[in-house]
Amino acid sequence: MSRSATGIEIDPLAIEAFEKLKQDSRTGAVILKIHEHQILVDRVAYEHYNVVIQSLPDDEPRYVLFDVPVVNRVGLEDKRMVFIFWMPMSSPVRMRVTYAGTKSVIISQLEGISLNIMMEEKDEYPLDKVQKMLMKRQGINV
Repeated sequence: MSRSATGIEIDPLAIEAFEKLKQDSRTGAVILKIHEHQILVDRVAYEHYNVVIQSLPDDEPRYVLFDVPVVNRVGLEDKRMVFIFWMPMSSPVRMRVTYAGTKSVIISQLEGISLNIMMEEKDEYPLDKVQKMLMKRQGINV
């Protein structure tokens, strides 16, 4: 297990949930939280992007790994993994600092993340905007 500067480790079950999500044909998300010096699975959701984002707590940060549906370069439906760092301004400062200091551990442990986004408001990155960002990274003009 890799440990962050904050002393927090990622639970192997969180890595396992991420790997299962990547292999699943369904679009979904793994929501992670920090609890007692570990990054744990808060929940796994096979729901629409908007439902997942709206379900995030208003006063606590979370890490969200969402397999976003996109159209690839050859016009076929595909999925790309997006890391969303949910950081509401209403969360306590200490919690915000802990989550910010631990983010790099997750990114270094999980392979296959195509896009990294930080959100402070739930309407900041609607699904169509995220899809356009992903397509642009693939060199597709949108």
